[in-house]
Amino acid sequence: MRFALDTNILIYFLEGSDPDVQSILEDAIFAPVARGEATAVVATLSIAELLVPLFRSGAVDDARQVRRDLEDALGIECVPLDGAVAELAAQIRGAARLRLPDAIVVASAIAAEADALVTNDQSLAAVALPIPIVRPAELRAQDPRADR
Repeated sequence: MRFALDTNILIYFLEGSDPDVQSILEDAIFAPVARGEATAVVATLSIAELLVPLFRSGAVDDARQVRRDLEDALGIECVPLDGAVAELAAQIRGAARLRLPDAIVVASAIAAEADALVTNDQSLAAVALPIPIVRPAELRAQDPRADR
């Protein structure tokens, strides 16, 4: 399985603000990625969004470490924002009336040939998009170990 991760998923996982969601993400995405059983991608824009608060607070070294951890320790691939992704984002934004950052995340997921975009953004889940949208709770439901 190839997962595309929205910014909010990275925040949930890294901040640990919701232990249940963090556990679901670990079991369904990050552990399989670590074992080589799945891959995960993220839009370049999501990396920028994730790092803004750290740079804003002056935590430059922390911001750089988070970026390295995403790529190295967690094995997440960063999808470049190139002309093709920008064009696709514009098409998606026009058709689905999404905010541009959301359209870029969706376009990046499609460009990376992800099987699904994992997000907790209800606005994305409510719109017809050319990629399946999966919420963390749905990952738990799909995990055969969820009943344990």
